[in-house]
Amino acid sequence: MLYGQPVTAGSRSATRYDHDDVLRTIEDMYGTSHAGHAVTASDITGIWAS
Repeated sequence: MLYGQPVTAGSRSATRYDHDDVLRTIEDMYGTSHAGHAVTASDITGIWAS
């Protein structure tokens, strides 16, 4: 579950994210290198309010 002002309200039941995907997204946001399994994880897209 993601919550906050930049998150679009609603649910996305078809897509499953794990902690590596969350880490990958945070690393991408801050422009840092990817650690551990975040190297092969998918970033979380399509949920951010514009």
